[in-house]
Amino acid sequence: MVVTPTDIRLALRANDYDPTAALGKRPLRPDWQTKIGVSPDEIRSWKGPDSGCISKRTPAFDVDLKDPEAGEAIRQKIYGRFYNRGQILERTGEAPKFLVPFRTEKPFSILNQWFMTPNGKPCLLQFLGDGQQFICHGIHEDIKKPYTWRGGRDLTNTPRAELPEINSDEARAFFRECCDLLVKEFGYIFTDALGNPTGNGHDAAAATSTADINLDADIETLLASMTTGNFNAVGS
Repeated sequence: MVVTPTDIRLALRANDYDPTAALGKRPLRPDWQTKIGVSPDEIRSWKGPDSGCISKRTPAFDVDLKDPEAGEAIRQKIYGRFYNRGQILERTGEAPKFLVPFRTEKPFSILNQWFMTPNGKPCLLQFLGDGQQFICHGIHEDIKKPYTWRGGRDLTNTPRAELPEINSDEARAFFRECCDLLVKEFGYIFTDALGNPTGNGHDAAAATSTADINLDADIETLLASMTTGNFNAVGS
């Protein structure tokens, strides 16, 4: 049986998610952020090989770490906190990076923290929220392989109501715990998006230019955009 991108987006909508049509990591519609609760007929009119989920009602913890030990420590914290509160799903594009979606009835803004690893590499933790999206099905544009979901559980076969619920206050507190863990146990250093140490760290609510940076891009793409001054190279 052939499953088309339209089939995937319709399945997402049937499970109460808000899908997007995308090419790589880029939504194809300029008005994609407004497409909340759209009809199946409208979804059928969309074109694009890849499918995303708007994170306004489905925030997602994006663990964009290339260090497998640090990533596993964050994974264990997620399972330890939310194991009995719903289905924990994991999407992987370029391993060992992974993303875990949640649900919320009161949308909140993105949480965003940059770090420098002990070996001098930049990395990023994000809790995607209102104004962002994440790709859930399609081909990862860098490694040219399909996105995968742990155990075969994904948004097409898991209703949004089954995801762990989270609100702004808990998301901020939990995000800060994870950031502190990376600093205390793995020697990471809080920085801004340009790699300048910031001491105690900060989140995207107070960060500069996060509205203009492509928060779905890889670290290398972000840094390349910032060094050339081209913050709007790719829309998130």
